[in-house]
Amino acid sequence: MEVRARRRYVAFQIIGSRVDRGKVADILKSLLQQISLNLESPEAEPKLILFDEAAQRGLLRCGHRLLAQVKDKLSRAEGMNDKSAKFIILGVSGTIKTAKRKFFSSPRGT
Repeated sequence: MEVRARRRYVAFQIIGSRVDRGKVADILKSLLQQISLNLESPEAEPKLILFDEAAQRGLLRCGHRLLAQVKDKLSRAEGMNDKSAKFIILGVSGTIKTAKRKFFSSPRGT
């Protein structure tokens, strides 16, 4: 019996220079390439799910066993063409719905 990988969604923000979704996807792919090589399940592979170019916020899906490694790689990542650019981890959620509500919705009344 095959067990489906439990997914986690890591919300992040890019501080510094502005980048588009394609550039973020390329950066994440190169950063997380070593993690992806040791996977037992392709479902656990880190993947960019959402990126808001205006707010420079994104959502990255990964397996629950890779969460610590992914967070470590993101927090250490700097210098995406510009030394002032940096990933800031906003938080982690178990569902896309909750992640969007917590990290991407604007406060009511604004």
